[in-house]
Amino acid sequence: MEECRACAHNDIEADMRAKLLLHELKLTVSTEAEDRKSINFKAMARSLVAVVRTQHHVDTTAPSDVPFGLTSETVRDTWGLNDTEQMSMMKEAMRVLLPPEVEAGLRAKCELLCDTFYPLNSHTPLPASQLHRLPQELAAFQADVTAMEAKRDVLEAAVEGGLEEHIRLLTDMTKHIVSMIKYYRLDDVTIYSRLKMEFVQSCVAAMQKQIELLTTQLLLQTYPPHKLRSLAQLRSSPSPAIHIIDD
Repeated sequence: MEECRACAHNDIEADMRAKLLLHELKLTVSTEAEDRKSINFKAMARSLVAVVRTQHHVDTTAPSDVPFGLTSETVRDTWGLNDTEQMSMMKEAMRVLLPPEVEAGLRAKCELLCDTFYPLNSHTPLPASQLHRLPQELAAFQADVTAMEAKRDVLEAAVEGGLEEHIRLLTDMTKHIVSMIKYYRLDDVTIYSRLKMEFVQSCVAAMQKQIELLTTQLLLQTYPPHKLRSLAQLRSSPSPAIHIIDD
């Protein structure tokens, strides 16, 4: 008799745990559906996958092949879906797309709910005083989250401001570097041009001196001293033909 009562108690406990999980999942999906004005079948699949994975962490005292009592009837009653094959395909398709943080959060929430309201035989239930403090703790936690989000916004704004300042400084430095490059490049060109002009001027002066020397040599070869004297005599003589014959 005691064993039958224990089995019945275990069955009731497992059934209540399954109903509690289904209620939580239904609330989650209905909230998303209300926000999006449509039924989110992907969210349903994610929730079912999370529940299936949760069974490995939160075991029921009554062994069963159906995880958390998620039979076709409970699925149909909860979500109005009776195509178990389609649900299996959805679970398999969404298994890869299930975000780890969603799965972890849902698993932790389900574990907390189950252990709080329907603890296992191996677990110690929470004391009544702590149960009464849960709403206040939740409110404090939400306030902390809000404060952390505000700090995050401030930090993000500071980071964006610092990034803009760094971009401005980088732009100014780039302009300064470009101006320096242009200045030194022009200075190099000026120095090169000045040296080249000095070299050209030296070459021109040398060529002029060489031309003068060659001109002098040409004049000396063309008009030697005796020819110059003869030309002088011809200019001074009244009969140039006689002097030409004498020469």
